[in-house]
Amino acid sequence: MNTRAPKNSSFGSQLQFLSTNDRIIKLWNVEYRVRREPITTCEVAEDTGDFGGQCEQVILLPETEVVSEGFEGIERKEYKNCHQYNINSLSVSSDGETFLSADDLRVNLWHIDNNNLAYNVVDLKPSNIEELAEVITYVEHHPTIADLFLFSSSKGYVCTCDLRMCSRFEKTRNAAIYMSEEDPSRKNFFSDIVSSVSRAKFSLRPDEPYIYSRDYLSVHIWDIRKTQTPMQSYHVNDYLEKRLCEVYESEAIFDKFDMQVSPTGSYVLTGSYNGGAHVIDLLNQTNWSIDVKFMDKRGKNVGTCKSYKGKKLLPSSGQSAQIIS
Repeated sequence: MNTRAPKNSSFGSQLQFLSTNDRIIKLWNVEYRVRREPITTCEVAEDTGDFGGQCEQVILLPETEVVSEGFEGIERKEYKNCHQYNINSLSVSSDGETFLSADDLRVNLWHIDNNNLAYNVVDLKPSNIEELAEVITYVEHHPTIADLFLFSSSKGYVCTCDLRMCSRFEKTRNAAIYMSEEDPSRKNFFSDIVSSVSRAKFSLRPDEPYIYSRDYLSVHIWDIRKTQTPMQSYHVNDYLEKRLCEVYESEAIFDKFDMQVSPTGSYVLTGSYNGGAHVIDLLNQTNWSIDVKFMDKRGKNVGTCKSYKGKKLLPSSGQSAQIIS
């Protein structure tokens, strides 16, 4: 689900959001509605008037009372028949006029007022489906530049694409690919699986040219000017590195974790196992591990903090990125 109030759509400035199931996208309006029910019936009464004149019949309208009130979603449009595979993500552009939808192999660009036509901007489907080597896992518009977007891949990279340079994704013309090469001596059977990127985000601050990505084990922060190695990497599920055989046999190794970045760009929130979450403080270089318990009272300390400030380790690729466990 993606929420955005389009600025120039035919629905004005109302609060709207997009939702999707496997193949169909829906646009909803959010409106505040008050529902009333009558508590009396419509009656006819006689009125003699204020001055004792002629008697007249008047209709007494029923009285009502409020039985419910609140916000409701009202379906406005459906966007369909443009995806052959299940949709995994939606993203609305910064100007509110267009949005992206992605499935495993394609990314489509829609105008929010036109639900009959979508323009394909990314197509990774090979001519022979048996040669399929990767799938798209996520897509997101840039928060301020409507023509710039990114998508993440199961091959372990994040790709940014600028539609101002070319109307479709072309690696050699309008794309930048962010991917760190692993040291061949440390590569094993599970390397390609755990490097699959499940989420990628632009920084919400225009003065910070960063991209955030999440794979199975870690969170990475990239400088958009450097594509070969992340600026920082924060371990999240590193305790599973010695148990990859077990999580592979249980198929848990294919789990995907969401990730969100704070508006200031100072914190990253991402999920983990056993009902836990991680809040990473990028400024103080701390990683808070929080047990999510919805019944706990507000203000109760529910997490533990691990500080790794000043500790530098070499990444697996042998380059000088900072790794924070």
